[in-house]
Amino acid sequence: MVFNSRAELIEWTRATGKRFGFVIVIRKLEVNVSRRKPRIRFACERSDTYKHKISECQGKKRSRATGTKKCNCPFLLKGKKLASDDNWALKVINGQHNHPAAQHLEGHSFAGRLTKEEVNMLIDMSKSEVKQKNILHTLQNRDIHNVSTMKTIYNARYKYKVVEQAGRSQIQHLMSKLNEHNYIEWHRSHEDTDCITDLFWVHRSTIELLRAFPLRHTHGCPCAHEIAEYKREGRPIPLFCVNSHWKKLDLVPSIDDGSMKLSCTIEIEMIMKRFEQMDDSGKLQLKKKLMELANPESTHLVEPIVKAKARGRPSRKLDTSTCRDPSQFEYVLATLDNHSQSITSSHQPNPPRKRKDYSDHYAKVFGYASRVHEVLHSLSYFESNPRQDHWMTMPETGHIISSKYNVVLVLLSKQLCLTFLPLRSVPLPQSLHKIITIGFVNGCHFIEVFMVPGSPMPHITANWLEYHHSCARGWETSYTNNIDAFKDLVFDGMTRETIDLNG
Repeated sequence: MVFNSRAELIEWTRATGKRFGFVIVIRKLEVNVSRRKPRIRFACERSDTYKHKISECQGKKRSRATGTKKCNCPFLLKGKKLASDDNWALKVINGQHNHPAAQHLEGHSFAGRLTKEEVNMLIDMSKSEVKQKNILHTLQNRDIHNVSTMKTIYNARYKYKVVEQAGRSQIQHLMSKLNEHNYIEWHRSHEDTDCITDLFWVHRSTIELLRAFPLRHTHGCPCAHEIAEYKREGRPIPLFCVNSHWKKLDLVPSIDDGSMKLSCTIEIEMIMKRFEQMDDSGKLQLKKKLMELANPESTHLVEPIVKAKARGRPSRKLDTSTCRDPSQFEYVLATLDNHSQSITSSHQPNPPRKRKDYSDHYAKVFGYASRVHEVLHSLSYFESNPRQDHWMTMPETGHIISSKYNVVLVLLSKQLCLTFLPLRSVPLPQSLHKIITIGFVNGCHFIEVFMVPGSPMPHITANWLEYHHSCARGWETSYTNNIDAFKDLVFDGMTRETIDLNG
């Protein structure tokens, strides 16, 4: 058979295979080969045999029991470009299959692929907030031979979102879109963590519509109730409340073109002067703030953390819970109560208390229960010159120190840099936080390090993020800027959470 182009040849071959229940793929394509005419080979998707590959990271792990659709099918077609124009000829090398035809092609990865036109249609419908099932229904109505599944639609939408965001966070992507479409944006965030608390945006045309319906209308003078308030308080009328027409001695209409000549030269000079007076960490923070103003999509604001429920089927019941996070006043009251109780108890004899056992919790943090006994053994030594089995090991001991004494512990060393937070206590106000910094030197002992307030801090240990109690949520919010500054100063190798004392 002769075809007018290579695209027509490929389209006819695949369509014919689908019609008979087989998926035909391109096995080899030879184009731009010196002294040879372009050619193409078609084969069944079940041709050849499965070749198992063992990766280095897999090691001696037991491989999973998996199946394969490869059965060494001998079906083979050969296409060759003719000398005249762009015509192609198709020749059957082996027209037999060693497996039965598929009754339904749904689920075949290659047969369910979307064409470029279908991908573009999916993107347009996704921008219009069309549901996934409606997108699939539209594509199948458009092409009766379409065998795509919901998984194909989800994967295509996810790929489009990744390309659209270009590695940016959701807040950065939102700020970019607001700036692109000329929106006015205002937000409030937590001063310590840059976590968004309130966000408001409005289009400029909406503001103009709002101004078309003023709440009051005066002739360039304050309203009567404002004048009465000035008289009652004994204050003069501010000049900015009076129109320029009433500030001159004639009745000639004043021309107000509404344009104002604004300049930020003085402010920029103040910023430059302050920049020169800062240390290196302060300069980095100021540069980040200026970059956010110049380029909104580079913002360091983060969206509030929403704890996802990973277990069980999603519930279709609407969330009507009225539970909320405690306010800052409740945190302060709880802290003052604990502080007053500690002062009262210091003047009274300590009654016998039952010792709480957190072995099960530490077993989850350390990874296994036997490690808890090893740490307890290393700590049960009160003499001088301890043996190596009684040395302080990190990161296990760091969690115990931070949780026992309710402090923030920072570890610095060549092998490991981490920040430990209390696992089971309510966050204290920022002014009551106590930070203890230790350094591991010469591979044999720890020393206390005195840090300047606001110094960069290493990242928080991953076990705290996973195993801290719900009441301890919020400790990390006070040190986001310090951790970001530390990441800008060190390399990625400082993220390991184990120390080899013999190394």
